[in-house]
Amino acid sequence: MSTSEDQPDLGFAVQSKVRAFFAYPSQPLSLSETIREAASKINKTHVAIVHPWERMAITGKNIIQEICREINRSEIFCADITGLNPNVMFELGYAIARNKRIWPVLDTSITESRKLFDQFKLLSSTSYAEYTNSDQICQAFLRDSPYLDLEKTVFTQSIAPTLSKQGGEVLFYLRSQLDTNASIRISRVLKDSQIPLNVDDPQEGGIQPLPWYGQKIYSSDAVIVHLLGPGREGSHVTNVKNAFVAGLAHGFDKPLLMLAEWDYVTPLDYREMLFRYKTANEAERHLEQWIAPIEKLYAERIVRRDKHTGVIRIKVELRDFYVQIGEYLAENETNTLDNYYVETTAFREALAGTRRVFVGRKGTGKTANFSALSSSLRRDKNVIVCILQPDGYEIESLVKLFNSYRERDTKGHVIESLWKFLLLTEIANATADEIERRPIWAKRTEDEERLLKLLEHDRSILKGDFSVRLEQCITALFAVKKAESVAGHRSGVAEALHETALKTLRSALDDVLCNKDRVAILIDNLDKAWVRQGDIAQLSEFFLGLFSAGNQLLNDFSRSDSRRKPVNCTTAIFLRSDIFNKIIEMAHEPDKIAVTRLVWEDPELLCQVIESRYLAAHPEALNGAEIWSKYFCAKVKDIPTKDYITSRTLPRPRDVVYLVKNAISRAVNRGHGLVEEGDIKMAEYEYSTFVMDSIMVENSITLPQLEAVLYEFAGCPVVVGRKKIIEFFQAARIPEELHADVLEHLVKLSFLGMEVGSGEFAFSEEPREYKKNVILASKLEKHQSERQYQIHPAFRAYLEIADA
Repeated sequence: MSTSEDQPDLGFAVQSKVRAFFAYPSQPLSLSETIREAASKINKTHVAIVHPWERMAITGKNIIQEICREINRSEIFCADITGLNPNVMFELGYAIARNKRIWPVLDTSITESRKLFDQFKLLSSTSYAEYTNSDQICQAFLRDSPYLDLEKTVFTQSIAPTLSKQGGEVLFYLRSQLDTNASIRISRVLKDSQIPLNVDDPQEGGIQPLPWYGQKIYSSDAVIVHLLGPGREGSHVTNVKNAFVAGLAHGFDKPLLMLAEWDYVTPLDYREMLFRYKTANEAERHLEQWIAPIEKLYAERIVRRDKHTGVIRIKVELRDFYVQIGEYLAENETNTLDNYYVETTAFREALAGTRRVFVGRKGTGKTANFSALSSSLRRDKNVIVCILQPDGYEIESLVKLFNSYRERDTKGHVIESLWKFLLLTEIANATADEIERRPIWAKRTEDEERLLKLLEHDRSILKGDFSVRLEQCITALFAVKKAESVAGHRSGVAEALHETALKTLRSALDDVLCNKDRVAILIDNLDKAWVRQGDIAQLSEFFLGLFSAGNQLLNDFSRSDSRRKPVNCTTAIFLRSDIFNKIIEMAHEPDKIAVTRLVWEDPELLCQVIESRYLAAHPEALNGAEIWSKYFCAKVKDIPTKDYITSRTLPRPRDVVYLVKNAISRAVNRGHGLVEEGDIKMAEYEYSTFVMDSIMVENSITLPQLEAVLYEFAGCPVVVGRKKIIEFFQAARIPEELHADVLEHLVKLSFLGMEVGSGEFAFSEEPREYKKNVILASKLEKHQSERQYQIHPAFRAYLEIADA
């Protein structure tokens, strides 16, 4: 007899010991209702205990674990295969692999259902019970009596006789129906993997017999399944087949990764096993990360078998280094960055609080500096760290608001007042968070309690993240009626931004923060709103207002009198170079903005970015520089490898990490014991493609035709004269009046370097350097027929430009 815990509350005594689990889609409701009624009728016959999946207690639990546990406890797996629901098919594959007696049913009144099942083919030798109502299901169950021949399983009859470990230790990959960008990249990663690959390609042979899939999965180290979005032609049957085979793999306890396009509706069953990607790059990255430990295990097995263990060991070490080198995007390694961060002058200035604005191109380390600075400051318990890193905000509303002000002074006052409100409330929220995070036993002062009460009392005004508070402020400012006098308008702005409440809050903050060593405001991600369609002039004034408001706030905090106590407050604002350059054009006195440019002029410092990551993983190593002789060939094109890598990349940490990581990946995938010259050349092309995409982002606010212009340089010589460049502009349909500006833009993007001495070319990373190089080039031009430019090595591989 089964216990009462095993039985659904159906109001009668169940006598059978045979347990059945019934899987079916939750929609349409009429279908699920029919299955539940059928289960109830079968249970009343006492021939089996049928458990519909909807009656499982899965709230707050891992769904797939609970469903698989229920299937494991049952002898029979009943499945409604009407419409071939991916959830049901995944569970069906799992049940077959677990050697369960299966009993499928299909509503033949739905005409497409039979056609879909015929296309599926995998279960063509398996019969199903036809039904249109619950009585027919009950009658069919009694007629077929699956509870009397539990040993007649699909696994025993179709799969087990063919199973063999021969040809094991492979990856089994189920391709998607179509060759999308993601499918091509996924296939390439797996093909380059060190582990042998078996592919189920629907374009080659359609759906294979069930025993074939059973054998492939059984002999595999891992299974990778690729699913397409529902809108793709022919995707449904292939997706269902792949979901079914994924269930088989899960039933065989094989490591399983399911990759799907973003619009693929994730079934509840295997949501935690499935990764939905938005781009092909994202799918490729996730697969590489997922497969790395499996490749490592495979390599370790090879080590045990191979007589040449020394050669294999270095391959494993090289593979380990690929993982240890980390990500080229600082945003993706915030948890590990502290282990190998390379300190620069800019970081030390930010840490000391002596500079307020830090500017650099993409990849020069703005986010890395931001993360390292935040981490370092947070270690001091007597420092309040205020992080302002908005994900996005209503730019359209912001621009519309500023456009409503005709007088620049009025607009400037609104912008500065808005920033003061945002910064002060951000400081208040950060201070409150620090107080509330303390242990329960840590006693709060009266001043701290007062501050918390003020914030709670005006919660709707003062609390919430940056974007929420900004939106509230914009709404309030739109409601301010235009006054005839400046004083009247400023009074309305003050009321909209709750100036009275802010004064009270400011006083409360003084009492709390005066005992702190420092309040550090760190600002990043403001450039997220800087898009092509944005109003550049209005946004420039908005960001410029931040500099002014920040200075005023810091000066205000530093003052003391009978009512106020001084507070040590600092700011560190991180901005992209192209954005800062636009902002500075709006400033009345740009020289008064203290700015630090993030530049990497020393190639040795760039190499330390790689070496520090090695040292972090190998503390026993005496010198990080040993990686260049340990893992890399001595020279590339007769140039020492380390020098070659820094000479072929833009001088930015991100670029060096990207090229080195890709070179190691190439070497590992090709089974090399060290990174060879061919690996670096292949990685150089990948990097060149990457850097082309990168400058498109930096250019988004300046030159819409940049891509067309760059392609005109394809196949040209390394050194190009100005006249030839103008021909390229004409071919790209750049108006003549813009030629000088576009040429200057290409130089500032480091795509072109100017000849500043005979045969000597300089690439300008910084505005002052650009001005100096222009003067040197002008002097040299007096002795030549025209000014000469050189294309940066970073772009040559992609544009198929041969070195001189």
